Amino acid sequence: MLVIRPVRPDDLRPLWETMVTERAVWGTLALPSSRLDRARRFVEAEPERTRRFVAEVDGRVVGSIGLTLGAGRRRHSGVIGMAVHDDFQGRGLGTALMAACVDLADRWLALERLELEVFPDNEPALRLYRRFGFQEEGRLRATVLRDGRRVDLVAMARLRGRALESPEAPARDESVRPAPPGPPPGDLRLRAVLPEDAEALHALRLQPAVQCDLELTPDLPLSETRRWLEELGSDEHVLVADSGGKPVGYGQLKVFGGRLAHVGRITALAVDAGFRGRGVGRRLAGALLALGERWLGLARIESEVPADNLRAQRLLGSLGFEREVVKQAALITDGRFTATEVWARIGGSGARGAS
Repeated sequence: MLVIRPVRPDDLRPLWETMVTERAVWGTLALPSSRLDRARRFVEAEPERTRRFVAEVDGRVVGSIGLTLGAGRRRHSGVIGMAVHDDFQGRGLGTALMAACVDLADRWLALERLELEVFPDNEPALRLYRRFGFQEEGRLRATVLRDGRRVDLVAMARLRGRALESPEAPARDESVRPAPPGPPPGDLRLRAVLPEDAEALHALRLQPAVQCDLELTPDLPLSETRRWLEELGSDEHVLVADSGGKPVGYGQLKVFGGRLAHVGRITALAVDAGFRGRGVGRRLAGALLALGERWLGLARIESEVPADNLRAQRLLGSLGFEREVVKQAALITDGRFTATEVWARIGGSGARGAS
């Protein structure tokens, strides 16, 4: 008998046993060496951020699905991840789990957007997701290490009550050309971020254009900027552009782990309004690329930007990035749902042995 129910603390071991089966590892981001304590996040996650169902067959937990809820300007969205034990695949468990998750998202949480990522050769999963209305938004190239090779992921999404305008990301617009920058500040220098930069960076983050581009909101308190700086991890790298002894811009690079250890993401690139168009953003972006590729050995560096931020798209295109995915209704901006684009640069100079 199949039962779909919310997760319980005593589900820890069967969830872990499912996670490390051969086909589950092949179709997810798990590692064969994943320890039992790594599965603990499945049963101890905060319900405000993650909801989880398990599939129980004759009293045995053999599958699960998680819905991670967005926050801030992505609070209308959710990200889905699912795994089914090898011995129970092809028996309708994925369909039952997905039905429960979509029902929760549509009827009880009223989420506008659901998204997930899947390997392009996982045909059973692709068929399942399409049956539930998911459509392709693009392909993330060389994102995950699997069996010694860097392979792609297909980005899929579903909008509540309506279809995506286009199931695929548009081809790169070759008409986009970088505008020639004005003269950079003569005393411009790049350096690591310092604790005493908090107030200047906070003032920068309160500028309307920066808030729009970095998914911030006008009520951002100084304490939040201080906490962001204090809690930077070893996988997060922040460079500041300094002119006249004060920060006039900053960039942030986050490095992923596990099977995505070759991947980094530029999560922030912000320039003071008085210094835009003077090459500051280009200097910061170039320094982050050099850091990622020449010192951290990254083979893929990506960035997600608002679809209407043509300045950022021109900059990324001029630095060898290509547009991969268009995410529709990904953000709340000025009272409406707006799109974002994922751009990526693969195998830049100095990257370690990309296959």
